[in-house]
Amino acid sequence: MAVIQEVVAYVGERTAERRQDPSGDLLTALMDAEVEGDRLTDLELTVFFVLLIAAGNDSTRATYTATMLALMRDPETRRRVTEDPSLIPVAVEEGLRCFPAFAFMGRAATRDVELHGQQISEGDRVLLWYLSSNRDPEVFGDPDRFDIDRPTSIATRRSAPAGGTSAWARRSRGWS
Repeated sequence: MAVIQEVVAYVGERTAERRQDPSGDLLTALMDAEVEGDRLTDLELTVFFVLLIAAGNDSTRATYTATMLALMRDPETRRRVTEDPSLIPVAVEEGLRCFPAFAFMGRAATRDVELHGQQISEGDRVLLWYLSSNRDPEVFGDPDRFDIDRPTSIATRRSAPAGGTSAWARRSRGWS
């Protein structure tokens, strides 16, 4: 709890500073943002940063730990990544594909759309199951295996929250 209090105090101090001397940082951008004439309150700004820190910590820790475990269980792959640092980005992408930090993410349809014969109406809630899509055998050969030799174009088509097909789906399918 003390850490959260420190974050709250820190964000409060930075908010006061930015009101006096705006900067080109995220806090200033959030302070300046308006939706229908409304701006975020100091409490909303503080809660945003507390959630950002918590979410970044949880997701990074979950995916990093699972990827390290996969490398520990496969000494040959671990040796290759250790000896050839150019493989690190591929290992990271494969870790994100195999071990997404979140099992699913809810979205709401922004317009009517048909997807694989299923009608989705504007406002309908849909779930993006990253665990399932990242293991689609039509996209990923041997989908349950951590494989740094997977073609890069396929490894980067993961559905992790950070991008990949989920971002594409939102843009092209009318989801928010």
